[in-house]
Formats: sequence, C-alpha cells, structure tokens
Amino acid sequence: MEKNGLATEDARSNSIKKYVNNSFLTRTPELLILDLYDGCIKFLRAALDGFNEESYEKINNNLNRADAIVDELNGSLNFEKGGEIAVNFRKLYTFIDRSITASNVKKDRQKAEDALKIIQMMRDTWSEGVVKNRV
Repeated sequence: MEKNGLATEDARSNSIKKYVNNSFLTRTPELLILDLYDGCIKFLRAALDGFNEESYEKINNNLNRADAIVDELNGSLNFEKGGEIAVNFRKLYTFIDRSITASNVKKDRQKAEDALKIIQMMRDTWSEGVVKNRV
C-alpha cells in the first residue's frame, strides 16, 4: 500500500529515469555531440548570469561544467576520419578551454562571452550538418 503517494512517485521517478537512460542509449553519436554543445551553452549562460549576480560560486561551478564538456568534445575527435577538420576543431576547443579557464581565474566576463560565441557557432554548424545528413 502506498504511503502519502510515495509509491506512485517512486514509480514515476523510475519510469522517467528509464526513459532518459533509453533516450541516451538510442541517440546517434551526432545527436549526443549536439547534446554536449547544448549543455556547454547552458552552463556558459549560467556562468554569465553569475557574473550579473556577482556570484563567484555560480561562475566557478558553471564554468567548470562547461570546461568539462569542452574536454569531452575535444576527446571525442576522430583524427583518422576527421582529418583537417578534426585538427581545426582541436584548435577551437583548445582556444575555448583557455578562454573558460582565463574567465574563471581572472573573473573575466568577456572571455566567457567569447567562448559562448564560438561554441554557439560550432553548435549551429554541427546541427545544420546533422539535419543535412538525415535528409
């Protein structure tokens, strides 16, 4: 018997967890990369909100999360298949990584904005490529 609706809530929570897990397991690598871009953008925007609020904890936490995603994107590059494009992406990811680090260490809002502009451009370009390849 359920107690204060907890059993039903637990069942719903388990269903949601299964759905999220399955949606990630069935997504193509291209869509997972798109998810990483979206996450990075979300955390960079949250860090910029932290600058507006003068919340160094919010800035630090969100820049660290964005940086971890950039590291994952950088690590996912396939130089055999990607060739020169992968080399150029490595350079962009390195620049973004350095911008995020400088933003966090120096509390430099402009560096975070620069990183956001580049990652947004990369995300939009990637998204267009994913759509073209699906048609």
